[in-house]
Amino acid sequence: MTLDSIDPWAVNIAAGLIVASVGVGASKLQERVSAYRRQGRPGRELWRFQVDKDHPATLILTNGSPDVSEMTETVYPAEVKAAIDIYTYLDDVYPKKDILLFASGSTPPGVLSRDLIVLGGPVHNSQSAHLMGVGCEPLLDIPFRFEGYILQQTFEGNVTATWVPSESGGHFTSDYGLVVLARNPHSSISHPSRLVLLAGCRTNGCLAAARSLVRSDALSTSRLLRETMRHHGGNIAFVVKAVVSGGEVTRVDVIEESITGLSHLR
Repeated sequence: MTLDSIDPWAVNIAAGLIVASVGVGASKLQERVSAYRRQGRPGRELWRFQVDKDHPATLILTNGSPDVSEMTETVYPAEVKAAIDIYTYLDDVYPKKDILLFASGSTPPGVLSRDLIVLGGPVHNSQSAHLMGVGCEPLLDIPFRFEGYILQQTFEGNVTATWVPSESGGHFTSDYGLVVLARNPHSSISHPSRLVLLAGCRTNGCLAAARSLVRSDALSTSRLLRETMRHHGGNIAFVVKAVVSGGEVTRVDVIEESITGLSHLR
């Protein structure tokens, strides 16, 4: 077939199909780029996990009261929601990375040096208590502490701020959570990993802490923290407030005055 024998209409149709396919491909590429900007980039700025599948992460949930009849441990529903939010989000941000789940009372010591997520405050989560020095020497040197179900910020041993959950009619209306992003103290200096501690005064505070680091909240949180993280090697701690209605967390706010860089935890 010579060029002279090709139907001009066929040429136009073929050209149109090529342009359309290029347009669809470009549109999909733009969607992926936009999704990465919304999810991947802020997520990696905050979480800073190792990306490959040879380095799984460890997620530790709090043990609830044991169920004797079922001969098993129980967990708190709000923390399960937090774990699901984290799992689904990190599957987008780190698609090659596995996350292994353990209960705080039965965590093998060998998994603590990996990228580590600890869900729950020191009242019930033994791993949080160990990190924050409740009943032992702290592994983390941070200006925050829990006094029972009350969260405090300190400076040179003095309390500078206090956060207490509120309730009405036997139901919580607000709660507070502590987020710590730092080098995992269980890891070595030569092979460092990341710690993400998400501790609440109550379980809704824990859920709010987790949600501040996922989905659309991750984008706003990363923007808010970016400058402080840049100056402190990505190590930071801050408090979030959960607005609770009908037993559900309906809003999460980072308390800006609580944001503290942790350069010494690099």
